[in-house]
Amino acid sequence: MNKNLIVATQTLYLEDMDEIERVRYKLALQTIEKTVKSGIPILIIDGDSPDYMIEEFIKRGAKMHGQKGKTYAGSVKQGFKAAYDEKIDHIVWTQIEKVSLIKDLEKIISPLGYSHLVIPSRNKKLRKESYPEPQFLLEEFTNIYWNLLTGKKWDITFGVMAMNRDISKLFIEYDESNGSKWECLQLPLIDALKKDIKFENVELDFIYPLEQKNLEMNNLRIYRKRMEQLNSVVCAWERYLKKDF
Repeated sequence: MNKNLIVATQTLYLEDMDEIERVRYKLALQTIEKTVKSGIPILIIDGDSPDYMIEEFIKRGAKMHGQKGKTYAGSVKQGFKAAYDEKIDHIVWTQIEKVSLIKDLEKIISPLGYSHLVIPSRNKKLRKESYPEPQFLLEEFTNIYWNLLTGKKWDITFGVMAMNRDISKLFIEYDESNGSKWECLQLPLIDALKKDIKFENVELDFIYPLEQKNLEMNNLRIYRKRMEQLNSVVCAWERYLKKDF
């Protein structure tokens, strides 16, 4: 087992799942299996998924914690705190359906010997080929907007990051009054940019699952969800940076 790395993430699945959610649940199981098989522990904050799903996660080797709060930001903070308490040198935060990421975990943390925080990026050609086109375009626009706001050309919409254990305090101490949704993963990075924290980037050959792409391709509900997510984070970035347009 890799004693220097732990993967942290969160889950919430409903009893009455549609086809897209069933695929996402299947991908979650694959992620757990591949992570544990690689000798790397995976820690999950779960927001009250059905008991049989929790049992399947545990059977595959996941370390499960019940979510204490009600917000996404709360689950992220709890996840980082639980990972910090494991006293393992490096933490990777990801979304549990990102199966293709697992093969690159060692690559992701490799710069942490000389940097504090790693922001992985997806190979743009593979991203364009494997993602539904509207999602690719929305994320591309949002990445460009982040660059204009912060001066950092990061794949900020990927949502994956690796860090030394002490850096996780930035996320543990995040103030939810600044936003309780997806912005909780980016606003601490803005704080980090103001400190003497060294960032590094690694490019990954990440591929979006084909089965998930096929189901989401023409799904208006999914596109609305993506637009709402990205609009929410962009507005939160502007408020936090006190940008007035």
